Amino acid sequence: MSPVGAPDLQEDAELWVQVAGSDLAITEDERKWWVQALRGLHDLHHASLDHFADYVLRTRSLIHDEGLLVCDALDAALPALR
Repeated sequence: MSPVGAPDLQEDAELWVQVAGSDLAITEDERKWWVQALRGLHDLHHASLDHFADYVLRTRSLIHDEGLLVCDALDAALPALR
């Protein structure tokens, strides 16, 4: 066994989007944009695991509850990274 750290958990952007977006009515292209945004965030090593997860959940909430498009939700969720 080897220890799993925050970078390891953040690395699989497709899994984050698959789980967070499982019941959202978004297109395959929108899923790809969301994955790319998370990959970019991971590559910057900018966010803690808590902030990364908050960003994913806030994005999901904005899409599901507020009806935002993925690109708009990704922008609007950025304060979760502070």
